[in-house]
Amino acid sequence: MEFALVLPLLLILIFGAIEFGRIFHATHVITSAAREGARAAAVGNTDAQITTKVENALSSLLKADKVYLKSPDDYNLDDPGDGEVYFSIDPEYLSERTDESHEDVTVNVKGGLEIIVPIVGGLLPQNPIILKSYATMRLE
Repeated sequence: MEFALVLPLLLILIFGAIEFGRIFHATHVITSAAREGARAAAVGNTDAQITTKVENALSSLLKADKVYLKSPDDYNLDDPGDGEVYFSIDPEYLSERTDESHEDVTVNVKGGLEIIVPIVGGLLPQNPIILKSYATMRLE
């Protein structure tokens, strides 16, 4: 009898801890992707090379096979789907910089992570959870 009363709460705690771990992992991966992209941009790589660096950094994230480079003007992403990751580079036109420009470059990464446990997903106000990060580095 007592076990039947405690089991639902125990399951919510266990599955909540699992989902928290998934969210924490995805946040860490997105932060690392922003840092990798900013480093690639800071040393003068092309947009294609920066995109490859961000994609490689996102490889451990589930379903992160859809990585889109967006301009900062198109970066209004209120509801990215599960596994869709968008990133932008600011300033947008890195190829026009001179060797003497020592300005900052910022890489923004934003994605959605869908909660897979229905009990926990029902307790949260938004599903998928929007995760975002940015990294700023000085151009070399």
